Amino acid sequence: MDKKQLITHIKEFIKLEDFKALDKGADAVSLVRENEIFKDEIIFTYKKSQGGYILSHKLNGRKSFFAINLILKKYFDKIGKHYQEHTLSFQSRSFDHIFNEIFFETKDLVKIENDYKTMVHDDLIPFFNRYKTLEDVNTYMLEFTSEEVTRLVSSPIKIMVLKRLINASDWVEYSEKTIETYRVNSKRRNKAIFAPVSSILPDLYDELQSLNI
Repeated sequence: MDKKQLITHIKEFIKLEDFKALDKGADAVSLVRENEIFKDEIIFTYKKSQGGYILSHKLNGRKSFFAINLILKKYFDKIGKHYQEHTLSFQSRSFDHIFNEIFFETKDLVKIENDYKTMVHDDLIPFFNRYKTLEDVNTYMLEFTSEEVTRLVSSPIKIMVLKRLINASDWVEYSEKTIETYRVNSKRRNKAIFAPVSSILPDLYDELQSLNI
């Protein structure tokens, strides 16, 4: 069983007709669906062992909003930083016993079929469907704690852009607070991480202000 057979068979028994298989490189494959607004991605990680596959006991879901990436990516390119395209991320429940199995042939996957169906259809698909628009994301964030928001959204800078794109009433306050946080941290121990990003935020803020929304 090769990687293509692995993800193709998983797609078939999970019954995700509107997703397509994608090779993520070493040790991962994914299923992806997208429209003109967003992309949903389910990531399946694995390890090779004894000629077979040890599959992850939980799955990762990622959602990307293209409008955010269209604005942000060029700034990260400017400072030579890798830009993570996903806006939101979520992990399914886990089934630890999956780690105890090695899968050599597609027929072996029947052992985890129900577990993967549960992780996808009860956890990840509802997650994707909950956040269909940027307005949805902002509405749910208002109900979350700061820790929950940090787990959901991959970067406060993306929240800054999101709030401007929907013309949220608190976008200026949030943006100024984010810019100040990066400015302060760019002078501390982790300045190598914060300083390059801090340097692009004034220009980003100016662009967001200029948007005709």
